[in-house]
Amino acid sequence: MSDRRCGPSGRARVPAVVVAVAVASLGLAGCTSSSKASSTTTTAPNRSLTVDTPDGTATLSLDGKLPPNWPSDFPVPTGATPAGSGSIANADNSRQVAVFQSSESGPDAFNFYKNSTTLQVSNARSVGAGNAFVGRLQVSGAQSGSVTVTELNGQTTIVIHLTGATPSTTTTSTAT
Repeated sequence: MSDRRCGPSGRARVPAVVVAVAVASLGLAGCTSSSKASSTTTTAPNRSLTVDTPDGTATLSLDGKLPPNWPSDFPVPTGATPAGSGSIANADNSRQVAVFQSSESGPDAFNFYKNSTTLQVSNARSVGAGNAFVGRLQVSGAQSGSVTVTELNGQTTIVIHLTGATPSTTTTSTAT
């Protein structure tokens, strides 16, 4: 039985946001793994992925659902629909990832965020020609993280990565 792996060694060591963008853009087409030694686990039918990265364990599921507790006030372009969700977690913090598909062009979706009056935007950069586009920017304020917009052959994908506190934080208090 032969294994088919996502990457040259079956063990991914790339920034988690890059994984999320690549997976979202490619739709997990034909990527499976049956190796117990591999830290990458994907299955095409349920379109999910788990990858160990230097930043922690990254998970992504393209099931059309947003992450639990996703901020309902985070702006998305009109007509954008949830494509899936994910997280990146380690011992120190966690980050949520939401993936949207948009009917807008990549540059239009990117400009929606770049020109937002509800987000504090910085480091906006983009490149594109013909039917390929990629843009990324940082957001800060009520929600902090990044937004990456890709368009390939007319399909626009928006990946929003928000940082947060450690999910397993315990607070104790002492009564006086």
